Amino acid sequence: MIYAVILAGGKSSRNQQNIPNQFINILGKPIISYVLEAYQSHPGVDDIYIVCLKGWEQIVNSYVYQYQISKFRGLIPGASSGLLSVQNSLIQLKDMYNNDDIIIFQESTRPLISFDIISKLLQSCYENGAVNLCQSMKDYLQFKLIHAKTLTSTPELQSILKNLDIN
Repeated sequence: MIYAVILAGGKSSRNQQNIPNQFINILGKPIISYVLEAYQSHPGVDDIYIVCLKGWEQIVNSYVYQYQISKFRGLIPGASSGLLSVQNSLIQLKDMYNNDDIIIFQESTRPLISFDIISKLLQSCYENGAVNLCQSMKDYLQFKLIHAKTLTSTPELQSILKNLDIN
């Protein structure tokens, strides 16, 4: 069995909005929905669990229904940190999984997960017993803000890479 545990139990301290990042709409859909759909569409993933921020359970359940996430098996309470939320997940799932099962932990605020990435992650896990997926920082873009509110410029990615010497 392959379990995907979507970590949606936190709220960013940098986000000054009243909505956690995982529930912000991008292109008409909440960020978490892109993650859920990716794992839903992958035939290698059997079950999906969602670690949920307290007070947002009904919203998460409505997204599960709206985006037809049939592999959804339940909510796991979020904790005071990401690490403790992972621990909660392992405690809740411990009686359900076997030693040869795979548990994937996916942050709900990383919506660019794809079918191919999930496939490579699973293949590497089968070959190595465990895997940690990371993304190069060169794919991230910084913005220049004035008074922490007004976007004043978007630096060109190539100039950033040149200055960092990672191009």
